[in-house]
Amino acid sequence: MNIIHLGKFYPPEYGGIETVTFDLVEGLNRQGVNADVLCSNKGKQTQIDTPNARYRVIRAGTLAVVNSTSISLKLITELQECIHKYDAVHIHLPNPMANLAIWLIRPKCKIYLHWHRDIVKQKHMLKLY
Repeated sequence: MNIIHLGKFYPPEYGGIETVTFDLVEGLNRQGVNADVLCSNKGKQTQIDTPNARYRVIRAGTLAVVNSTSISLKLITELQECIHKYDAVHIHLPNPMANLAIWLIRPKCKIYLHWHRDIVKQKHMLKLY
């Protein structure tokens, strides 16, 4: 099975969602499941890392960060280019860019939603989300 995890960021960026995503991806790959990551990069350029030569981390270039949300059009195009390789996409939420990407691309594979936490700091944005 091939799974792509769609998150905001990924280690070495620090955070609870990032830590959970890391633990899942590492564990799945140790079990023989191909689990890659697509997330936003803190910089404008897209980078591809291969931690431990087990899996790929695609860090899509980001235009800006607004209310803790990375604005990354490259996240959408990167997902569109690679989604055909995967049996499932595991989305780590809340993540408005991930929601937008899935809505625009409409992947044919299975979609798993993982809600990590409620939006607390940006209460005004929660209503929009």
